[in-house]
Amino acid sequence: MDSTLDLLDAAMTEFDISARALSLQLGHSPWTLNRARERGTLSPVIAGQIAELMQLSVEHWMARAVLESEPSSRATDRLRRTLEHVRNS
Repeated sequence: MDSTLDLLDAAMTEFDISARALSLQLGHSPWTLNRARERGTLSPVIAGQIAELMQLSVEHWMARAVLESEPSSRATDRLRRTLEHVRNS
């Protein structure tokens, strides 16, 4: 999975659940995940919740969500590479 939206899709597939139902299960309003999809990224909190639900690294997915929300720059590109390196170690 390369993005938080990939994480969302994986959760919906794994649990055979709609975005609306998953939003409610996580304690958010029914349209929260659909709005996140429109924005192109999940919030760090929601990414962490989904990662926890799927028994994945909460820290990794929260960090990825933070980086996705930032405009691309040398600094964010370097941090993205670092995040991938740490994940693959």
